[in-house]
Parts: sequence; C-alpha cells; structure tokens
Amino acid sequence: MKIYILVGYNVIHAVGALGNQLDRSLQAAREALVRDCADLCAKRRDISRIYIVFDGKDEFADRPLPGRGPVTVLFTSSQEEADERIVAILRRHAMPQNLRIVSNDNYVENHARAFGVARMKVAEFYGLFGPKTARADASPMPRHKPGLSARHADEITAAYKRHLGIG
Repeated sequence: MKIYILVGYNVIHAVGALGNQLDRSLQAAREALVRDCADLCAKRRDISRIYIVFDGKDEFADRPLPGRGPVTVLFTSSQEEADERIVAILRRHAMPQNLRIVSNDNYVENHARAFGVARMKVAEFYGLFGPKTARADASPMPRHKPGLSARHADEITAAYKRHLGIG
C-alpha cells in the first residue's frame, strides 16, 4: 500500500483548478485539495494514506485540519517549513519504499531521492485520477526540462547521501 505525502501549497499553486479556488480563499483551496485526495483514495485501493503538509503558524501547528478518510492534513509551526517537516518524516519512516512524494520542489525531490523515496510531479499525481477533468487540470505547469543522465544522477545522489550522512 502506498502513502503519498504532498507539499500542500506547492500542489495548490501547480493545479489550475485549485489555484482558482484562491480567489475565494486559501481555506477553499485547501479544502478542494483535501476533497480531491479523498476522492482519489476512494477510487484507488492501492493508496493507504495521503498526508498534506502546509506551511503554518504556531497557533495551527500540529492541529490537523479535518481530513477525510485516509487524508491527513498537517500544519507546521511558524519556524518550520513544510519541506523541512516532510524531510523529517522521510528520515523517520521505517519503510521508505511505500512512500511517494508529490512536489515540484527540488529541495523535497532531492531529499526524497537520497532516502530512496519515489517522487512524482504534481501533474503526474493528478494523472492518477484518470481521464482529464476540470478538477484534474494540472495546468499551468512549466515544460519539463531534459534531465541528467542516469549515471550523473546516481553520482549526485551518492554525494548528497554522503552529505546527509545516510550513505
């Protein structure tokens, strides 16, 4: 069973339909993301949990927003970014092979790679919903740039693991 961890505001700003909710309120955009994730869990039995991590303020830190089913929403404190909380989760998780990070952020992706955690771009995650719908419109998305060769990526990952003291 897979566990997805989403960088909440990163996803909201990458998905056009969620970004449009920002015109109403930040809360409306967060609630729309939670609904989408709950709907995805109901459709796909291979997902055991989805965590959505948002940058927060001290008064909201670790006070979960009401989730839906297997969807858990977490807010960080004022001194901690969502990216840092996610890296801490990766560091502590006993079975990183079950985790999937959903982000367009290089910091989170690089750490996920170092910990052996699968990574997904936001558009790829919204592709799990099936045929394109208005809600699953993950535009505007920047065009994907050509990546490194596998050899270079492995060299960089090995160096980064040494830097983090995990490899």
